[in-house]
Amino acid sequence: MSVDQTVQRYRVFRCALMALALLIWRPGPAQADSPRLWSVMDAGHRDRGVAAEMTVAAPVSVVWDVLTDCATAPKHVPGMVSCKVMQSDPGGLWDVREHRVRLPWFPLVLRNVVRSDYVFQRRLDYRKLGRDVTQLRGQWRLSPDASGAATQIEYTGYMTGLLPVPDAMAKTYVLEGLNALQAESLKRAARSGAGDAP
Repeated sequence: MSVDQTVQRYRVFRCALMALALLIWRPGPAQADSPRLWSVMDAGHRDRGVAAEMTVAAPVSVVWDVLTDCATAPKHVPGMVSCKVMQSDPGGLWDVREHRVRLPWFPLVLRNVVRSDYVFQRRLDYRKLGRDVTQLRGQWRLSPDASGAATQIEYTGYMTGLLPVPDAMAKTYVLEGLNALQAESLKRAARSGAGDAP
C-alpha cells in the first residue's frame, strides 16, 4: 500500500469516527448559573483549548478538596470511571494519577496517566504523561473572594488527539465538569457549615 493510500484511509477512518461521535454525543442540560467559557489558542503549541471562569459559593479549602479528591472523583466527575494515585510527593507538591475516563463523544474507556503539580489551595497544573498522539494539559487557579466564603475559579485546558474535538463538544464537556465541581463543593460546604457567612 502506498503512502498516499494510507493517508487517504486514515482520513476516511477519522471522518467516520467523528461522524459516529457526533451521533452519540448529546449536550447536557444548561444551568441557570453557568460559568463563562470561551475558546483559546496556545500559539506556542498551536493547540486549541477552552478557558472558563466562575464563582462558587464555598471557601477555597472546600473547592480545593473536591478538585484534588481522587477517591471520590468517580462519584461526581462526569465521565470518570476510576482514579488511582500511582505516585505522590511526601510534601504534597505533585502526584501522578491513573484516570480511566469515558468521554461523552467517544464510546471507549480511555486510560490517561496524568501528573499534577500543586500550589496548595491556589493552583493545579496537569499534563498527560507518555508519548502518543493525544495531549492533555491545563491549569486550575483558585482565589478567595473578600469575605472568604466564595471562590473564584479560572480554568484553561487543552485536549488534542487523532480526532479534532469541535469547540461545542469541548465547551460542553468543560461546562459539565465545572457544574459538577460547583455542585459537589456546595454540598460539602453545606454539610460542614463552611459556606455560612462569618
